[in-house]
Amino acid sequence: MIAQAQQSGMTTFSGYGMTEMASTICAVENDLNSVGFPLKHRELKLENGEIWVKGKSLGLGYWQKNGQIRPLVKHTRLVCH
Repeated sequence: MIAQAQQSGMTTFSGYGMTEMASTICAVENDLNSVGFPLKHRELKLENGEIWVKGKSLGLGYWQKNGQIRPLVKHTRLVCH
């Protein structure tokens, strides 16, 4: 499908993201072999085989039914498994 889109002149993007980081963390145009580099205001680090992300768009936590927010992380970083 991507190859067909590119053959038709459409621009495609590959990327990596997650809801907790306000969606996209990395992106690259027209590359089927890479998700690109971290976007502005996002940091990415490999730590003991885990992907750690940090940035201005990282959510504060998960909304609870009692109106409280359960924090995402303890140290302003989020681990992605």
